[in-house]
Parts: sequence; C-alpha cells; structure tokens
Amino acid sequence: MENVSCDYCCFDDYNIICKQKDIVHKTSEDYFQIVRCKNCGLHYTNPRPNKKLISKYYPKEYSFYRTSKFNSLKELILNFLSNSLFGNLFIIIPTVYRKLKNYVKPNILYPITIKKNESILDIGCGSGISTHFWGHKESLKNYLNLSKNVFGVEPNTLSQQILKKMKIKVYSDISDINPTIKFDFIRMNWSLEHVHYPSRYFKFIFNHLKNNESRALICIPNYGGHIYKIDKSNVELPIHLYHFQYKDILNYCRKFKLKIEYFKTFSYASMYLFSGSINENLIKYKGMSLYSMQKLQKELNLIDKKNQGNDMIFVLKHDL
Repeated sequence: MENVSCDYCCFDDYNIICKQKDIVHKTSEDYFQIVRCKNCGLHYTNPRPNKKLISKYYPKEYSFYRTSKFNSLKELILNFLSNSLFGNLFIIIPTVYRKLKNYVKPNILYPITIKKNESILDIGCGSGISTHFWGHKESLKNYLNLSKNVFGVEPNTLSQQILKKMKIKVYSDISDINPTIKFDFIRMNWSLEHVHYPSRYFKFIFNHLKNNESRALICIPNYGGHIYKIDKSNVELPIHLYHFQYKDILNYCRKFKLKIEYFKTFSYASMYLFSGSINENLIKYKGMSLYSMQKLQKELNLIDKKNQGNDMIFVLKHDL
C-alpha cells in the first residue's frame, strides 16, 4: 500500500470521508478509506494499492475482461422488455425476469458519431467486446466495421490476447504510445477512476488529439450523485482510486488546456438493486420487483435532469 498526495494540486493534507471494505468484489477483508484534499477538494483512495499490487484486487471474472456472445439485437430486445410493462409478464419465468432487472436504464444517446476510417483509441478497453452502459454497439469489435485504425490500451494480458486476435493494436500503457501518434477519437469508458495518476491522462489527451475537430469521451461515476449522497462508501474500493465530481474534471481541463463541449449525468435502477444486496445503508432497494425498478427509473430520470445523476459523460476538445 502507498500513501499519496493529491494528484491535481499535490497538496498532502486531507480529511477522511469514509471507510469501507471491498463490498463489491470481496477480494479483501481490509478497510480502505476515501479522503478529500483540503486544498482543491479532490476525493481519492488513500492509502491505496500501488501499480504492482492493484491487479490482485480485480477478480478474474471482472466484467470488462469477459468475452460475450451478446449482440446488438439481443441487447435491444432486453432493453425494450426491461423498460416496458411487457417485461413484467416474465415474472412467471424467474431466470428471464432476473436478467431483465439488469437492463432497467435510461435511453441515453451516444454523444459521438464515429466516421469511416477515423483513428480510435480506447483507454481501459477490456476485451473490446462490450462497453459497460453502451453495450456491444459502441465496442471496439463493432468499430472494426467502420475503421481499420482501432487501438486499445489495456493492462490485462488475457484481454490483450483477445484484442490481438481481433486485429486490434493494443498497448499495455499510454506511455507505450509514440508521442507523434494522434487520434480522431480518444475514449475512457469508466476507466479514469481506476488509474493511479489522472493528470497523466489529461495531458495525454491534449497531446494526442489530432486537431480541433477531434474529441475525447470520458464516462465516470459521479461522486456527487444521488446514490453517493445516501452513502459515500458505496464505491468499488480499492479498485476505484479517484472519486470525481464535475468541478474536478473542470479543474483538470483548465490545467491541461481542454474544454468541456458536452456534459450529462444519468442513473440506472439496476445499480440500486445491486447496491441493496451488498450495502445495509441501501437495503430498501434489495429485491425490488421489475415494476418497482421501472418506477424508480422514472424518478432517477428527474434527478438526472438536474445533473445529479450517478454517472457523468464528458466530451472534451482542445481549448485553443
């Protein structure tokens, strides 16, 4: 374990916000703490596993490493049933009913349109099969139908093998990428919260966006969101090393000459269902029916309109 100063302002004094075990993946019985920098307000895990130790806190079945047989059509069907009254009829088929609960979520349009043969870099891309909230449609595997210039950054060796079989050029770290290589599109889908030094990645994005038409997409948990107001410790510790709010990303962008072109928050009910099963402070959401989840999703959509949702989407460009 290592003790660190604030990545943004380098200040080394902080307040302890909360402590929690690994309640999500259960890789350890140790307690980890989230702290808040007394100078700039950035929240981060401290002390934390260093780069050599962090891999042992990722379970082998970690979702981003998995291969998948799902395709866009299956996802569309599940999304439709999960978010409509028809889905409630499947209560008579428990296995299908349980699966539908995992797909109760808002309809959020992907904010970037990938053009033919654009150069694409996905940092923290996993196996390139799926993209968490965005599903198969926005995966690197699907992008191969649009471009031959598809690249990924992924430290997991099994995922690297899968990517290479798909003919995707993969790097273990952003430091392996030649400084002269530029990209039309750089993406970090729920990966910035996992890195040890976020400042490296903002600097990288600035240096590797091809031109003023190029964009970076960052999707991350919103530590100022509704569910974290209920319980600040409801976090994937210790693999989430940083716990960002909007002002933190704004600060990094100003420091590294980037501009926020698009911002949106969103929440999905299945996060509450899962949290209720592992966290006593959210136990009222445990075992919700599909109908209750659909009702909750409508309430969350109203929260999202105030930009207080549990996840954030940013589109960044050069601020020149």
